[in-house]
Amino acid sequence: MVQQEILLIVEDVTLFKNARFWQQLRLCIYDLREKAFKKDVDLKLGFCQLKDQSDSDGVEKAEQIIFADLNNFSLAKDFNNCLNKISDQSLIQYLKNYDKRNDAPATGAKIIYFQKECCSPSIVVEDKTVKELCKEKKCQILVINNNEISGFEPKFRSFIFKNPKPLKSLISKKQIIFFICLLAGAGIISSIPFIFRKVTTVKYVYQKVYTGDGDRLILRQEPSREADEIMRLIEGETVILLEEGEEWNKVNYHGLSGYCSRQYLKEALEEEYVITDSEAKYYYGKACIRFLEPEIVDGYQWIREAGDEGLLRAQWAMVGFYDKGAAHLSKNVIQAAYWCDMVVDNKNCLEETQLVDWRNLQVTYENTGNSELSKKYKNKIAERERDIKIIRQQSAKFLSEYYFDSNYEKADSYYRQALELGLKGDSNYMMSLANYYGISTADYLYWMKKASSLKNNDATLALAEYYSDNGEYEKAIDYYKSLYNAGYETGDMAYEIGLIYWNEWKNYSTAYSWFYRTYNARKYNDQYYDACFALGMCYENGYGTYKDIYYAMQFYGYAYSSNSKAAEAYDRLREKYGEYTWY
Repeated sequence: MVQQEILLIVEDVTLFKNARFWQQLRLCIYDLREKAFKKDVDLKLGFCQLKDQSDSDGVEKAEQIIFADLNNFSLAKDFNNCLNKISDQSLIQYLKNYDKRNDAPATGAKIIYFQKECCSPSIVVEDKTVKELCKEKKCQILVINNNEISGFEPKFRSFIFKNPKPLKSLISKKQIIFFICLLAGAGIISSIPFIFRKVTTVKYVYQKVYTGDGDRLILRQEPSREADEIMRLIEGETVILLEEGEEWNKVNYHGLSGYCSRQYLKEALEEEYVITDSEAKYYYGKACIRFLEPEIVDGYQWIREAGDEGLLRAQWAMVGFYDKGAAHLSKNVIQAAYWCDMVVDNKNCLEETQLVDWRNLQVTYENTGNSELSKKYKNKIAERERDIKIIRQQSAKFLSEYYFDSNYEKADSYYRQALELGLKGDSNYMMSLANYYGISTADYLYWMKKASSLKNNDATLALAEYYSDNGEYEKAIDYYKSLYNAGYETGDMAYEIGLIYWNEWKNYSTAYSWFYRTYNARKYNDQYYDACFALGMCYENGYGTYKDIYYAMQFYGYAYSSNSKAAEAYDRLREKYGEYTWY
């Protein structure tokens, strides 16, 4: 088995708080693990934090650099458990003693140096820089400056598996061959130092997704159209080919292994194996959340990055994560509101840009007579437009509710915005907004009318009472009648309508008919007894109906115990006409 020793050194301690750095590093290490396993390479990894030169323990720790098995290291829950805290002297001692170790790979170590400053490593020993010392010990070093951190993955991978430079031989090729033959004849060929063996070059085949019509390619768990999906790869994304089949290729997409239909994959370059598209980051993040531990790949970070770049769906996903809490993201309403603000402010989201391209394609296909693709893009456009609209509606609604207790003006503004975007709305919430303003304001009427239009009976009643109190009786009658027709408290609504016809318009016949409806409702509340008294007056005086003393006494009698005026009227008529029995 080929051996290789790798030393990761982080000089810039601020990187320990850089989520994107850790995300890239996890991907690199996970990828190295897979490559090493496939190519039968025994990789040992030392992970070091370079402390200040004044660290008194530095030299003592020089021999304590721990090289973990890559398989265990890549799956570690916490990198801190694998972390060596060393000083510059520890690194120097490691290099100086490298060729003295019996277990040191003959190929030389490879050092990846994440440096604080944008210049060559400044560690010096005996007038030799680290680079010079590496060269002397047949080791290799890759310096990654702080301005290269954001995209170091391709450089990292290329460096780890590239061929070491050939050693300068002091003897001729013929002498080497003769020497090897002698050893073979003596039966000790297996003891030849590793430097005389051929070093295996790790070469990956990269393939790019190409569907031809902009569709996403499904990465499945098994080579079957019925197999469960892992994720959908957008056109142009690059994968690593693991196994080639007749119909299905086994591929790896940044730690996610699965199967893709072979006909939609074409040759790609290694430098294309990087996720740069915001939509790809979003889908990748969602898949990582489902299939990978966050300690390996933080799917939430990928979605967050897509949201920062302006992808509306990613921003809305972050709202959901923080609103409800997810995995290692604690519930945080303030953060949820922050992402909602980003959605509302994102007037020119990436989805809108994509829609422009889709509309152009749809028109092109329609003009060229390709009705199938034209219809396909029409459906895609409609679906995406609907998604954008819903996300913006719900974000504005969320912000309105968020500000309800602290800033009514903002709560009002955001809810109006949500309604303009087509939100059906919550009539009870609208009433809450109305009641904040008080009944004497235009905003009160605006929200009450909105709530009433959604068949909220309480809002409709409030409007009826408002217009009645303000002398706008026709409007009041309209709202009372709508409630009556809806079956809401029919007896009470009939009484209120009758009262307006009686008191305000002196239309006794119409008032009589509405009071009679209250009587027929038999609710036996104040309105019922008041309506019976009014009906007694109608029959006693001939208001709106024929005059009938006996009917008058009957209705007065219905209200006798609950309405004092009805009791007085009944007693008056009984004294004049005598006791009346209606049964």
